[in-house]
Formats: sequence, C-alpha cells, structure tokens
Amino acid sequence: MGENKIKLTVELIPKKCFFSNVRSTVSSSEWDLIRFISYKAANHKCEICDSDGLKQGYKHRVECHEIWEYHTENKIQILAGLISLCPLCHQVKHIGRSFAIGRQVEVFNHLQKVNKWNHKQVVDHVAEAFQIYKERSKHKWKLDLSLLSNEPYNLKIKITENRKFKKSFFKRKKRRKKK
Repeated sequence: MGENKIKLTVELIPKKCFFSNVRSTVSSSEWDLIRFISYKAANHKCEICDSDGLKQGYKHRVECHEIWEYHTENKIQILAGLISLCPLCHQVKHIGRSFAIGRQVEVFNHLQKVNKWNHKQVVDHVAEAFQIYKERSKHKWKLDLSLLSNEPYNLKIKITENRKFKKSFFKRKKRRKKK
C-alpha cells in the first residue's frame, strides 16, 4: 500500500532566527507587494487545505508564509518560496508560537484532519519537528533572500550577513502604573 503524501508539516524556525525574516528585512510596502502577489497567485485560498480564514472565523482569508531551506554546511537559511495559507495551516507551521498562545488543541486537530492522521502520528511529527528545531537552534544562520530579486518580486535585496531583528510585531503594550 502506498503512503499518503503529507500535505501539512510543522516548520519551526531556529531560535537564533526568531524575529528575523522577510517581513523584518523589507519595507512595509515591499512586504505588502510580496504578500499580495502570493494571495493573488493562490486565488485567496489556502494552498494546503483550500480553505480560508473567513470560514475559520477570522477577518482575513489567507496569510503569507515563508518557505525556508537550511544549508547546514554553510549555515545559510535560504528563502525557497512563499505560500498563502489559511490561519489554521499557518498556526500549524509555527506550532511553537501556537502552543505559547494556547492553541495546541486547535492546531493538533487541524494537522490531524488535513493529513488524515491519528493522534499518535501528529504527536510523532511534532516531536520530530522539535528535534530538528533543537539541532538547528545550536547555530547562527546567515539569511539569503535572493529569491526576492527574481520575478515576480524584482526587489533590490542587499545581501548581508547581519540579520535584522524586529520584535515589534508581537510587543505587548506597557501598562501604566497606578499612582
């Protein structure tokens, strides 16, 4: 019997790469161009499960996800592509963050449904992803965004070994102290 192709996988970003990605490197207008190209190419539907965020209770249809390759010899994290995902598929891809915000049950259920897996298969896949994450997190990675220099993006990307880190996407508002 042939094995089913895995449609949805967990992709954990190495710890030393947190907050350093396409969005933190390009301007906001360039990020909008990149993500809108992705959304249009996918017809505003998830490229994995064919759903959209509106059907899942969100105010938006899809989110742009970066697909990375890791060249272990040179320690280079290479942007290999961009894909439009529904919010649930995107939360599975970034399952560590999903766990941190209390979405474990939802992402496990979605991963199980999309791949037609049982609970043990989900747990095994997630455990393997965390093992890969643990190994990759031991290293400092250079960032290669040269894909964005090509069609359809045609951006002028400066190749640099210094990564830009922006934590502002997830900053909590500071509370004022009561007097």
